[in-house]
Amino acid sequence: MLAMLVVLMLAASPTIQPKYQCRGDTPQGRYNLPLQIQNKGDNYFLFWGNGEMQGIGFRKENRLSVAFVNLINNGVGVIVYEIKDDSMQGYWAGGDGRIYQESCSIGLKAGKEKEDVGREVRMV
Repeated sequence: MLAMLVVLMLAASPTIQPKYQCRGDTPQGRYNLPLQIQNKGDNYFLFWGNGEMQGIGFRKENRLSVAFVNLINNGVGVIVYEIKDDSMQGYWAGGDGRIYQESCSIGLKAGKEKEDVGREVRMV
């Protein structure tokens, strides 16, 4: 009986997809960026936009917790996503005292894909 419960729990866990389209807010306004995710063991590597924002994180149950850096302005922050079957809903902070929301759906808009996906992950 316990084995059946464990199998059902594992089957019910949503999968983290490799490509999402994310929308959210920043202090400067709204954004709409592609997000690509690669995993290596228990770590997840995230690349927003064309790689100008990068993060590393880990999954615990249906949550993906990520520390990220903005390579353009050297900003840093954290985001925690709730993983769903066809999307991820996140809350993030960048150190300005506020919490922001991000909503990601499966897939990328055409022409926004990062060229080096599939190569070994290297954080800058």
